[in-house]
Amino acid sequence: MTQNLRARTPKMIEVAGLANSGQAKAAIKALGNSVIESPDRASAASALWLAMSPSERERTAIFTSGKVVRDEINANVQNALDWAAEWIAAALVHAISCSE
Repeated sequence: MTQNLRARTPKMIEVAGLANSGQAKAAIKALGNSVIESPDRASAASALWLAMSPSERERTAIFTSGKVVRDEINANVQNALDWAAEWIAAALVHAISCSE
């Protein structure tokens, strides 16, 4: 397949074309300020994604360099979302019990 179906904006079509042709440095440079470097990539990516609104999260994907980092990001995100769900559930139970 020579066409990237995920790239929809002109910028991402450019980046995908560069990456597909083996020009990784040029692809990263084309992304400009959208590239964030961190010594702890998984924690940084997780925190940025979790800080987004639900609608932003629906439009945002996290791509990793391999399975180990992907697994760590998934664990970070799932743990945070589980904690948030538990906190919301506890708050609702408390609100209901206070209103009775």
